[in-house]
Amino acid sequence: MLLLLQVGSPEWTDSTTRSRGPTVLEVIQRTHPERLSLLDGYAPTEEDKESYFNQYGCLHEQMTMLQDSVRTQAYRNAIETNAADFRDKVVLDVGCGTGVLAIFAAKAGARKVYAVEASDMASAAKQVVAANGVEEVVEVIRGMVETIELPEQVDVIISEWMGNFLLKESMLDTVLIARDRFLKPGGLLFPSHARLFLAPCAHSCFTERWQSYVDELWAWRSFVQHMHVSFGLSYGALSTQQEKEASEHHLQSWDWVHLNNSHLRGPPVQLLALDLSTLPLSRLQSLHEQAFDIVLPITQDGTVGGLCGFFDISFHTSSSGESCVNLSTSPFSKATHWGQQLFGFFPESVDLFGPPAQLGLAVLKGDELCGRWRLGRVAQTRDFRLEVELNHTSAKGRQAAASLWECPAGCGVQAPDVAIESDDSWYVRTLATELVHELGPLGAESSQPVLSKALHSLDQEVRRNAALALGKQAKVASKHAGALCTRMLGNRPGVTSDDPDADLSERLEVRTACMWALGQLEPEAVMPHIHNLDDGLFHRNPRYRLVATQALANLGPKAIQTRKDHLMVMESTDRDDDVWKGRSDKMKVSPKHFVLKTPMEGPWPDNMKVCVLANGCFWGSEKGFWRLPGGGIYATAVGYAAGQTANPTYEECCSGRTGHTEAVQVVYDPEKISLVDILRWFWESHDPTQGNAQGNDHGTQYRSALIYFDSEQEQLMRASKAAYEKSLREARRGKTASITTEIVAASDFDQPFYYAEDYHQQYLAKPGARPYCSAQPLQVALPAFEDWAPSPELLKLHAPTLSEDFWKQHAPKPHCVIRSPHEPISWP
Repeated sequence: MLLLLQVGSPEWTDSTTRSRGPTVLEVIQRTHPERLSLLDGYAPTEEDKESYFNQYGCLHEQMTMLQDSVRTQAYRNAIETNAADFRDKVVLDVGCGTGVLAIFAAKAGARKVYAVEASDMASAAKQVVAANGVEEVVEVIRGMVETIELPEQVDVIISEWMGNFLLKESMLDTVLIARDRFLKPGGLLFPSHARLFLAPCAHSCFTERWQSYVDELWAWRSFVQHMHVSFGLSYGALSTQQEKEASEHHLQSWDWVHLNNSHLRGPPVQLLALDLSTLPLSRLQSLHEQAFDIVLPITQDGTVGGLCGFFDISFHTSSSGESCVNLSTSPFSKATHWGQQLFGFFPESVDLFGPPAQLGLAVLKGDELCGRWRLGRVAQTRDFRLEVELNHTSAKGRQAAASLWECPAGCGVQAPDVAIESDDSWYVRTLATELVHELGPLGAESSQPVLSKALHSLDQEVRRNAALALGKQAKVASKHAGALCTRMLGNRPGVTSDDPDADLSERLEVRTACMWALGQLEPEAVMPHIHNLDDGLFHRNPRYRLVATQALANLGPKAIQTRKDHLMVMESTDRDDDVWKGRSDKMKVSPKHFVLKTPMEGPWPDNMKVCVLANGCFWGSEKGFWRLPGGGIYATAVGYAAGQTANPTYEECCSGRTGHTEAVQVVYDPEKISLVDILRWFWESHDPTQGNAQGNDHGTQYRSALIYFDSEQEQLMRASKAAYEKSLREARRGKTASITTEIVAASDFDQPFYYAEDYHQQYLAKPGARPYCSAQPLQVALPAFEDWAPSPELLKLHAPTLSEDFWKQHAPKPHCVIRSPHEPISWP
């Protein structure tokens, strides 16, 4: 059973016609046919090398690594603990960066240190070396180890050469070349050993990646149409290139994550063990030529969503050969800027307008994931490929499961029927309904008794898969499927009257699957049961409401007409009796802003004003505000606003049961920056017409909102909303004709803003941050203030401080906060 690179996707021909689309493997084969068979990738071009060295020629990149205290302290400890190996010795620092390791070596007593750096950072290293008083010992050399010459052989080579997953962005080839050219016999390498690991984990990255891939394809199609309609130009010839780029970016790369041991479903398994003192360069460069066996044991029941990769290094001394210092990036150790790498499993099929596909593989303690792996990489590029092919062997019900998967499609109904009734293994029952799911229309009529039993199983996963199977069979078996699905929604098997949260926590996935299946049926089969959609239309969970609304839309005008009164009164936020209670203890945050270095909490200086703005995921939103120029932004913080739960956690906010939205608190000096400028950035940096969503992020916690603290703020917020809505309509932009942004008073709440967890604060500026922002700027400008100022007095008091030249150069664009520096914009 192939687990990696197996996914189905929809191809949309129009808003109502859907068919099974290509698998992810098919997408990759179509867009990158030349690379699937070449695991060692492609030879590095001069542009590749220049890009590689330019990356490390920036202080920001160096700062990220130096601020990783686990990394820097490990090297310092290794050198200081083994000072005898450095005293009066000649040392070579390969890829010295700012020179920190060379300085450590000099302070440990080295007679001479050659610090070699190929990037522009060499000039910075010379300054740092001089500033730390070791310029007589440390000689910084600008160049590549492969081509420079040294006047003598060296006793020790030190280097921080590791990239993510050990080999990404790696300099290991260069270190081995330095060893072969310059290291004396018996000399030391620091670090001396490295190991690479994989472990099964519960995390999955599929949903976001696949959604981003499809969104990018649709954005390109919209662009092509825009260029044709607006300018009469054809850009369709570039569609193949665009699909190739989107596939490479979203479907052929890993996810950077920070996990802990609770995320793992089994122990780490070692892939590689490298002894740098003896490893031949030719062996490293020929890894792609050999495939290796791997067995990943499962020690916990649950779901495996992917493989977690990480590494460790160790420093062995000349005296004992024993490791004196270790540096690990595992989930069991302190976090580092390397994090871990998540290689996610892709589900076999997915419908982007349906409930989320089952992410991962159901496993039991004692199971094993067995297979082969192979690794290919290229020197001095960021690229390498990991290919893993796994088979799942179950400790329980292994034979029964195997026999199910061997049944030809359409003739295996009896076997799943027996398996669903079996008490032998939850794993077997789940496989049985997955098999019926895969039958699709073939054999649909004969499989109805199986699905009827499955829908009323006490096992949630069996019920969910059965509902998904019904949706697939919709056009062939509508008559039966409609009755089964609506019976499922009405009877609610497995939920007891004394467990009011069971429907949300235990069965929501099942009900969402059933609601999605209803949307796939012929309208005639659903109309007698149309009232069952009300369960979803009024449900407190936003995703369930979304699926129910989409199901209603799929059923057509007649169905919509019967529920129009319901749609008009649908609640967009949670009911008071459903909200989490919260807690009295507030979140603890760092005392200083990570970028601005100002206080994170009040009381604020008397001349400061406060406003709260919500425009999607707060990671990117906050960065946009703190970067506004002129020193007018005193402080920013992310948190939760406009809800009822006191001091909520991030997980509680995401549940849809707090009423909160992700928000940014902005403390500003009105003498230096006008609220009008802040509001202009707010409106132009997101799509305020999306309701309970922003880009790929869906739920009430992503709704657009403004909170005012005085009458002038209220007037400016409401007037700017009306002006921007008019501009959007004239430009015909946005999801709907109207802006959905809430504008509410701070006095409406016991507390208008609650701080989020400290790791969320200034997230994008911190080392190892995941570059993510869901905002959807529409690139429509807010009209000039004189066109919408509420009064002449406010026009004078709140005149914009940022010129139109600033907005021409720095107006929000898609991904602008991801690609920009972290410091405030410098503007005259």
